[in-house]
Amino acid sequence: MTERIIITGSSGLIGRSLVQELFARGYTPICIGRKLGTSKQGLVHQDGDRSISRYTWDMLNTLSFRRQIDGARAVIHLAGEPVAGLMTPWKKRRILDSRVKTADSLINVLQSLDHRPPFFISASAVGYYGNRGDTVLSESSDPGKGFLSDVCMAWEEVAFKAENEGCRSSVLRLGLVFGRNGGILPILKNLVKVGVGKMGPGTQWWPWIHVEDVTRIIVQILEQEWRGPINAVAPESTTQLTIANGLSAALNRKTVFQIPEFMLKLSGDLSSEVLNSKKVKPQALLDRGFVFNYPTLEQALADLM
Repeated sequence: MTERIIITGSSGLIGRSLVQELFARGYTPICIGRKLGTSKQGLVHQDGDRSISRYTWDMLNTLSFRRQIDGARAVIHLAGEPVAGLMTPWKKRRILDSRVKTADSLINVLQSLDHRPPFFISASAVGYYGNRGDTVLSESSDPGKGFLSDVCMAWEEVAFKAENEGCRSSVLRLGLVFGRNGGILPILKNLVKVGVGKMGPGTQWWPWIHVEDVTRIIVQILEQEWRGPINAVAPESTTQLTIANGLSAALNRKTVFQIPEFMLKLSGDLSSEVLNSKKVKPQALLDRGFVFNYPTLEQALADLM
């Protein structure tokens, strides 16, 4: 039997790409979701001794899929309530619980296993760093302040508990993930199509990464046995206005409107993710010799548009 990889959040942009890449590399992905219909349960694809399977799980009763995790190669935790949307108290609770409580439940399962996976990989986000202006941020930089910074810190704290269970633990501090079929890129494209360019000052740094490079980073963690925090962002630093201008050129649409900062702030906490500036560098990846397929915005948009 080939090595099993347990993946939460497999229906998202990163998860879909990762499942296909792992299967192509000879692994057996086991996709765990919270809302899978009965028709989507169990084996969904098979090729020889390799397969892709999907199962529903109850966050508070994760022992129900203990057999899938026991003896697996890795647990990859990508699940999380989308951050986009009005930041109501209910929304904030969902954002926190879907990341932190789920991760904590997975750690509890690890503690009960006879054969624990050697790898525990969790998503996090560059929101960890908060609003830092033009300061260059590496994995060793201090966390910032604010709701999403607090979420990321709590998320990572739980993920690194896997080290106590004998697992190599890694967290991916993800920038904006660009892909064709999901994530933030379709939203940004739609804004440009209606003429919106600058949002706030436009000089705020927006770290980003192509979904294909995210997938390759996760594979490298597994195959090169990396551990610790990793800034999953492209090496080229770009501002919000640079991204808007890049999309404008790619779509051949002029941007004639800007959204002033005061108007963005009317949306409450959500505005912080638009206005916050994070000049994040993928230092850990560069130190390990990782080669990005899409190191520049121009290359990424040329592939995705």
